[in-house]
Amino acid sequence: MRNIFFHEDDYCQIEILPKENYNYCIAQCSNIEDFANNHMDADGCGYTDIYIRNNNQIPLSTLNLSKDYLKKCMENILPKFDRVETGYSSYRIEAKNTCAYGFNENITVFFDYDENDIIQNIWLTLDIYEKNDITNTEKLLHKLSETLELLLVDWGWSEAYLLTETEPIVQYLRRRENIFNS
Repeated sequence: MRNIFFHEDDYCQIEILPKENYNYCIAQCSNIEDFANNHMDADGCGYTDIYIRNNNQIPLSTLNLSKDYLKKCMENILPKFDRVETGYSSYRIEAKNTCAYGFNENITVFFDYDENDIIQNIWLTLDIYEKNDITNTEKLLHKLSETLELLLVDWGWSEAYLLTETEPIVQYLRRRENIFNS
């Protein structure tokens, strides 16, 4: 049985959204960067306040994507995990109405759905350690963008890309690889 865990703080930190959110997300990323710079503690090791993001202007749920649709997109690219858990530290619970696909815990796509099996959120783990991780992520993002106009937002890095922006996304993934290998 393949299980995967995501820390509750990682929920939707790298997320997929409708492309109509692009300008809003770019502005939010800029606000987050400004806030972080203005609230860095004197030692540069932490922050003096917490920035709370507003909800996205256009939720992913407005696309009315079914759980089955996303499963079909993923099944030929990434294997499915049997169980998804969330929590923090040693506390873990099953993440209800949540699915995950990935070769391992480093490159994973998660999605949750409501009682009508409509996707509410899609988020990713992109802990890239090797070139093959970049290739697998490119395939995943390409598959998601085949029929939908979507956006990838990395709130932790304050970056946003349309999924059709292949080269900027590859550069972003390479930067992630450099960080995870340093």
